[in-house]
Amino acid sequence: MSDVQYLSDREIEEFLDDIDKNKDGNIEYSEIEHKLDEVHKEIAPEAKPHHLHHESLGDEARHAFLRSMIGSKENRIPRHEFATVVRGWRIPSLEQDKKEEQNEKNYLKSLAWWRRARSYFAVHGPEIMFLALVVSMHLAFSIWQMVKYLTQME
Repeated sequence: MSDVQYLSDREIEEFLDDIDKNKDGNIEYSEIEHKLDEVHKEIAPEAKPHHLHHESLGDEARHAFLRSMIGSKENRIPRHEFATVVRGWRIPSLEQDKKEEQNEKNYLKSLAWWRRARSYFAVHGPEIMFLALVVSMHLAFSIWQMVKYLTQME
């Protein structure tokens, strides 16, 4: 995947809409801080010592991280400037992954049924063969014991 597609303008606008709660055209530091806290609670609800939201680090580490990511000491950043900062982060777009996943699904659907069966067996074949061996041995010993019991009943 050498040609990485980064966030599109639409995706950046969606991100900014999600952060800018009061819709005033400016991104405030408190809004970014609030969004970081939400993400931390979602990703790592129980903070470990190396996490930014761990109580042992205090607020200084979190503020230093946010200020370095924003690239400004201001409490209010115009929306277009913050969009430029987000573009500078060069975050890979999820749209490219979704398109590649859809292409892969379409390719698998276009395969002939015997190729799909052959590829499935190539992956799961040893497990299927082992289960077949266990079932056949179980049946063989059960039949052998039944025949032995029926012939020696006298």
